[in-house]
Amino acid sequence: MLEYFPTVVQVIPHEDCSVDVYFDDEKIVCCHAEKDLSADVFERIKEYCIFLDRCMDLNGTLAWDIAVETVLRCVMESRITSKKDLWRRA
Repeated sequence: MLEYFPTVVQVIPHEDCSVDVYFDDEKIVCCHAEKDLSADVFERIKEYCIFLDRCMDLNGTLAWDIAVETVLRCVMESRITSKKDLWRRA
C-alpha cells in the first residue's frame, strides 16, 4: 500500500520570518524559517525582500526563488571570461 504525501498548494510568507503553508489535504502548518531551516539555508533567504517576495510553492514544496541571481551571475561571469579569451586570442 502506498503512503500518501500531501503537497503544498499555497504559501504565505510573513514579516516575522514565518510562512503559512497550505497543503492539499486541507492541513495548514506555520513554518518558522529561522528555527526550522538550517542556518546556512536561512542565511541565503533572510533578506527582507528575498524572504517575502521570492517565497513560493514550487512543485508541491515550499521554496524561495534565488536561482535567478545565480544564473545571471554565471551568465555575466561567462561573458566576461569569453571576452577576456577573445582579447587574448587577438
